[in-house]
Amino acid sequence: PIKNLKVVDINFGEQDRETNNEALIEKLQPNRNLMELRLTGYNGSEITRWGRSENDWSIILPKLVSISLERCDMLHGIPLLSNLKHLKFLCISRLNNVEYMETNANNSCGFRSKDLPFFPSLESLYISGLYRLKGWWGGVGEGDSSSGMPYWQPPFPRLSRLLIIECAELTSFPPCPSLEFVEVKHSNKSLRILPDIVIKFDDELER
Repeated sequence: PIKNLKVVDINFGEQDRETNNEALIEKLQPNRNLMELRLTGYNGSEITRWGRSENDWSIILPKLVSISLERCDMLHGIPLLSNLKHLKFLCISRLNNVEYMETNANNSCGFRSKDLPFFPSLESLYISGLYRLKGWWGGVGEGDSSSGMPYWQPPFPRLSRLLIIECAELTSFPPCPSLEFVEVKHSNKSLRILPDIVIKFDDELER
């Protein structure tokens, strides 16, 4: 196990494509005090749960402040991140097979209760090269499946910076009442960001 480390940067290069990345990650077992995690070039279809039944990183890695998931081409979904109380920075780039950030597979609640926090500390969010991403929520049952959004949409309470690049299928996004800067490039012209936000594609966003 990785003990006492606050920052972990795991980068799988092209030479590691034929190795079993999932088995290697399973052996690392980052400790619960980890604050920053960057995972690049991972070729597994899912990220290990390190022996736990939950796929909720607020239980597994509760002190995370920064997460970067990049060039993980084979991932079909990501762990539940929205309950992380201290997370301030999130970068998700080139996860080509991810259609929704949260599904019934990673969120046993189905769709979120108003009593649960939703990224309570997140300030910066960068999403790039998620070509199949349709929305934040999938398999929400009574929600609007065409847009990937439940009837009640929890907002990002503190999100001030948002970057969306090359997300051609993304047409809806959770409310962002505290936005100060947004940049959208090479994405779906039908994309809506609430509340009442007018998007200037390939340029800075204005209300």
